[in-house]
Amino acid sequence: MIVITYHERHPESAENLRADHHGETVVARKIAGARMLDNRYASFSTVPQHLHDHAALYYVRAGEFEESLLRRAFQLDQGSFWFRPANEPHSNRFGRVGARCLVIELPNAWLKHVSDLTHFPTEPWHQNDVGTRWIGTRLCEEMRFGESAASLAVEGLLLELAAGVSRRYRDLSTLDHAPRWLTKVEESLRAHYRGDIRLSQLAALVEIHPVHLARVFRKRYGCTLGQYVRRLRV
Repeated sequence: MIVITYHERHPESAENLRADHHGETVVARKIAGARMLDNRYASFSTVPQHLHDHAALYYVRAGEFEESLLRRAFQLDQGSFWFRPANEPHSNRFGRVGARCLVIELPNAWLKHVSDLTHFPTEPWHQNDVGTRWIGTRLCEEMRFGESAASLAVEGLLLELAAGVSRRYRDLSTLDHAPRWLTKVEESLRAHYRGDIRLSQLAALVEIHPVHLARVFRKRYGCTLGQYVRRLRV
């Protein structure tokens, strides 16, 4: 396994700012105590299992990719925010169009400050909605401008993101223990993924409304039913 260390262990330099997150770094800045990278990832490229000693946020500006952890895999498409805590082994696989991501390394002091204020989740999570996409777009703009007010703006945007995510995961706390019917759905997918699987059939199997099933499955597994099946087939 590759273990990646960061610029805090080395002198601050443009080269160190650009290191460690694979892909091609277009722009690298340090704003509000966070290292921010605008990275491009080539089509059909892969990154073997490795880990980082800092927590990081990824905002997918374009394209999509899959991140595989030890027990789960997440499909991350355009507009997604992805949080990975420090020292979480993972690998990556990029699709036909590759991806472009804003990578934000989160300082330990920021994480402690946020955890003191709210219930910020410490496990990997992803989110893609209108509110988070707006924050992602603003963060990209602030990084591009890089003016003196950027630090204040970036700090505020990151705190706004943390507040929204904390509220969402507090509301989903009842999903910490998967309901039995959801486990049954996953078992059925694994048993029949080579065949023609329909949402209506799965819903009838567990006697759950199809819309509710699809929504809960995505929240629990970080991907749609279709994405999960495609991953099993691969």
